[in-house]
Amino acid sequence: MNRTLRLVLSALGTTVACAAVATTASAGTIPTPPAAAHQPASGRAVSGSATATQVSVDPGAVQAFAAQQKISVAAATARLTGQGALGARGAAIVRTLGAHTAGSYLADDGSLVVTTTDAAGDRTATAGGARSQRVRHTSGSLQAIMDRLDAQARTHGAGSVQGWYVDVPDDVVVVTTTAGAHDAAAAALTKVATAYGDAVRLAPAPAADAPQPSEYMVGGYEFVTASGGTCSVGFNTVDSANRNVVLTAGHCVKQAGIMSRNGLQIGSTRTANYPGTDFGTFWNSYPSYWQPTASVYLYNNSYLTVHGFYSSVPVGTTVCKSGRTTGWTCGKVTAVNQTVSYTGGYVVSGLVRHSACVEPGDSGGANVTPSGYAVGMTSGASMNNNKCLSKVGQANVSWYQPIAPALTANGLRLRVG
Repeated sequence: MNRTLRLVLSALGTTVACAAVATTASAGTIPTPPAAAHQPASGRAVSGSATATQVSVDPGAVQAFAAQQKISVAAATARLTGQGALGARGAAIVRTLGAHTAGSYLADDGSLVVTTTDAAGDRTATAGGARSQRVRHTSGSLQAIMDRLDAQARTHGAGSVQGWYVDVPDDVVVVTTTAGAHDAAAAALTKVATAYGDAVRLAPAPAADAPQPSEYMVGGYEFVTASGGTCSVGFNTVDSANRNVVLTAGHCVKQAGIMSRNGLQIGSTRTANYPGTDFGTFWNSYPSYWQPTASVYLYNNSYLTVHGFYSSVPVGTTVCKSGRTTGWTCGKVTAVNQTVSYTGGYVVSGLVRHSACVEPGDSGGANVTPSGYAVGMTSGASMNNNKCLSKVGQANVSWYQPIAPALTANGLRLRVG
């Protein structure tokens, strides 16, 4: 089997990115693929989130993480195999603490930290095997601020404000403003934010780093969208009737029509959710040709098997993304449940912020843990001249749409191996 086709088939388990790029033939002229099968189908389908335990980690992911963090392969292996169990332990402690915590996170050294509001909480965290950190604001109070800002943006817009999120380690809501901007919508939202005093921190950012509207981001292992642009494939799933469905970013499929690859049809738009959220689906109508796999391409001639998915991961978790432009890159989760105001006024809520490099071509791609558990699909990034910020000496700022709500809203089961 020719190598190009093999990668295409595996791409139906990898990543996507959407953009207005070179046009292609109209959907009506795209032929259907031949009926012959080219690769054995693999995997099974699951609907429930994975139970985080110690697991094996792909060697390629270990090497990438070790190089990025400047630690030994042995240390990287230990960190990555243990982070799922630590995340689950932190979530359990947070549930026990109830209203007396602002959440948990993984510190830079990989250790588990649980925030608490009192001495009793400190004892609970320590007894659970975590390091305690005393905070003033609870997760409930910080989320109330997020909800108020979201409501302001829905009603009056966010203007030049780039986004807002809860910074768990610093115990504040961070509002990213655009330096030098003075528009009315941004001023109104900033006024709402500053009324909460030290529970909010304003963080000016250059206008050049504003989140890019994701519809201008070009493909991964690409397919051609109904609009004639290119995107890339996300995760393979099945519906309640066991029909094959491709999960991707909502902006990639917001125009209904036929998706294709290499001049051959894949299938038509099924659902599109964007803006507000950023997930969408289309049919794999020719699974005997585009055989679905439970894999993500690592851009080193190998693949990572998708074993399941996590509904959520704590701040500090290492995640990796696969994408056409920047390939396989890894970073850390720096915030959860962020609202992002993309350039053009597209507001998307519930995103996870992380520090993997993302550039045009990566949007919509598979975001996974290095141990092979799906967490989401790339939504967008802050970039400077279409380059991720680490290439201009700054920390990367990227976002993915969590996979769990996308599966639930669409009634889908993730294909796993």
